[in-house]
This record gives sequence, C-alpha cells and structure tokens, in this order.
Amino acid sequence: MDLYDLEFEMVNKPVEKDSTLNDTITSSCDLVGTNAIGRAINIKMDLEFEMVNRPDNQDSATLNDIFTSSTELIDTTIEDATNNKKTLASTMDLVEELKQAQQRAKETNEMHAKEVYSQKDVIATQMKELQSRVSDVLHEGSKSVTVLDEMRIALEKRLASALKEKESAEKEKLEKEALAQEALAYEESQMKKLVEESERLKQEAMNNSKLQQFLVDRGNVVDMLDGDISKKCQDVKLLKESLDQEVVLVEVLFSQTSPIIVSSSSPSRKEIQNETADSCVVIDKNLSFGLNCSSGDHVQSSSQKPLEIGKSVTLVAAPEHKLLSDEIPNEPADSRMTSDKTSFLG
Repeated sequence: MDLYDLEFEMVNKPVEKDSTLNDTITSSCDLVGTNAIGRAINIKMDLEFEMVNRPDNQDSATLNDIFTSSTELIDTTIEDATNNKKTLASTMDLVEELKQAQQRAKETNEMHAKEVYSQKDVIATQMKELQSRVSDVLHEGSKSVTVLDEMRIALEKRLASALKEKESAEKEKLEKEALAQEALAYEESQMKKLVEESERLKQEAMNNSKLQQFLVDRGNVVDMLDGDISKKCQDVKLLKESLDQEVVLVEVLFSQTSPIIVSSSSPSRKEIQNETADSCVVIDKNLSFGLNCSSGDHVQSSSQKPLEIGKSVTLVAAPEHKLLSDEIPNEPADSRMTSDKTSFLG
C-alpha cells in the first residue's frame, strides 16, 4: 500500500471513532519510515554483493561510480521519506478538516433523519388511509362491475330483440313497398283508363254537340217542310173534295139522263184527264231549306202524270239538297237512325 492509496482510503472511508482515525495515521507514518529504510538496506546489500562478486579486472573508477550512485540513491530515498512525512502532515490537517466536516454532516444527517422519520410516520398514516380508500374503491368498483355486467346482459337482450324487430320491420317494409308498387301500377292503369275514357267521352260529347246542332238545324228544316207539306196536303185534300164532288155530279147526271143524252152532252174522257192534270201537285225542284214555301210554288204540267182518284200524294225533296242522311257527319248508325226517326216524327 503506497501513500496515494492510503490517502484515498482515508478520504472515502467514513470515520466512526477517534481512536480508529489515530491508529490509522500512526500506522501510515510507521509504514512510510519502514519502507524508506527497507529500500536503503536493500540498496546497501546489493552494493556489498556487487563489491564481493565483482570481477578482478574491474577498476576502482567503476566501483567509485557505483558507490556514488548508491549514495545518491540513498539520499534521494531519505529525501523522499522526509517529503512523504511532510505530505502526510498536510494530509493529517486535511483529515482533521474532513473530520469536522463529517461531524457537521452527521449532525445535519441526524436532523434530516428526524425529519425523514416524522415524514415516514405521516406517510405511513397516509398509506393506511389510502389503502382503506383503495379498498373501498375496489369494493365499489366490484359492485359497479357487477351492475355493468347486468346492464350488458340486459342491453344484449334488448339488442337481439331490436335486431329481430328491425328484420321483421324491414320485411314488412318490403312487403308494403311491393303492395304499394302494385297498387300504384293498378292506380296508374286505372288513371290511364280514366284518361282514355275522359278523352272518349269528350269526343262523344263533341260528336253529340255536333249531332245536336245538326238535329236542331234539321229540326228547323223539318218544321218548315212540315208547315209547307201540311199546306200542300190541305190543298190536295180540297182538290180531292172538288174532284169527288165532280165525280158525284157526273154520276148523278149519268143516272138521270139517257145514254144518248149522256153520250152527247157529257164531257169526254180526255177532258176529264186534263182537268185532273191541272190539279196535280208537284214540288218545285229548286226548293231550298232557307225559303218559305207558298201556294204559288205549285206547278201545273201536262207532261206530269195526272193525280188519280183514291191515291195518296208523295212529296219528294229535291236531290241536290241532300236532305238528312247525306249531310250527317261520320257518326254511329244508332245516331243516324235516331236522327231519321226524329226527322220523320217532326
């Protein structure tokens, strides 16, 4: 152990008692002196051994050099020992200072230890309280976990029920949508039919309106023709009565006179035919729907067939007027029949 190791041990090793410190310093001083003397003795012994065993041919100069170097080495060793003692004295002073510093540090540590112990007591109390609180919290937590498990089970049941209800609702929704689509298609078809029916009814209403207007116009024409024909029929009736009277008169004359007188005085058959032809009624071909017919419209013509007694007179309208059926627009056969019946009934 050298001086530096000793100094390091003294600085870093805690000093517990004063006797231990003094013993350490004394042993270190003895160690320094013993080491220096031992080194000097070893040098002296080496020198004597070398002097005894030196070769004969070695001169005295070399031996003197050896002694000189040995002496110098011994002096150096003694000087080193002295210096080491001085260094050790300064080290002792430093140790004393360290001892005082350690005493102060010890007192400070004792104060800190008291504070630490008091803090430990406080901390222990707080730890007990904290453990109690933690125990309560854990107990409450276990209760909460139990409640949460119950809630989870209930929610899972509700979720399963909700999923089933959702599936059934979706299925019902799809069915209702299908029914709604069918109903919509049916309503659209019905609406289309109603629109078509409405268009057809509008067209029929237009046709009926045209037909009604046509019937009104033809009714007016028929009314005019009815009045004119009634007048013509009255004239024909009067003519027939006059002819009947003439025939009766002729028969009476024939029955009262002899055949000779009758044959000489009665008018000839040709004269009777001429008189009959003068009374024949012919409807003017130029008769129009907008003209008022009168008795002056009768025309006597010798080329016409004479009116025979006992036969009815037929009135024929002029073909260029296209009465009734020729002027009716495109319409059903029932409408034409109805218009014909109305015309004839009018």
